[in-house]
Amino acid sequence: MSEKLHQNKFKANDNEILKAILSDTRLKILKNLNKRRMTVAELVNNVGVQKNAIYKHLDKLTSAGLVDRVESSERKWVYYELTSKGKKIISTGKYQVLILLSSGIGSLTIGSIGIVLYFLNEVQSPKTKGLEILGLDIGIIFIAVSMILLLAAKFVSRRRWKKINQCLKITESQTINTEN
Repeated sequence: MSEKLHQNKFKANDNEILKAILSDTRLKILKNLNKRRMTVAELVNNVGVQKNAIYKHLDKLTSAGLVDRVESSERKWVYYELTSKGKKIISTGKYQVLILLSSGIGSLTIGSIGIVLYFLNEVQSPKTKGLEILGLDIGIIFIAVSMILLLAAKFVSRRRWKKINQCLKITESQTINTEN
């Protein structure tokens, strides 16, 4: 029976979350915890950072609400795992873009094959226009759908990076203001 200890009793604001994920080491920790929950010793081995540094990074991630500390009553080990907020940050948009890209490429391939087959049939045995036009129309429709899907993938990807860049600019300006 494991008992979760929620150390983050307050909701972390976006600025605090952004500061928590700006470190490459903390991103490595989040990616490792995305696979499964881990102890500090496992994180030290996987991330390649000293134990004290891992504890400091985990404190920041915990206070930002991205990681939870889980104590096991069966064993004396302490595990760390991603919160739902941490999981969202690690996988945001990745699957959306992948699905849109693969669907777009698949539609483009099917449409191209359809058009090529239509023209090969026209060259081999020219027929009167009738049902054969249907093959060309379907090919064009698939290509149009693929263009829409590929543009959507580009839009989703660009929007995600734009949001990250805006957050970085806000954090940089706040850092400059606190230094002055």
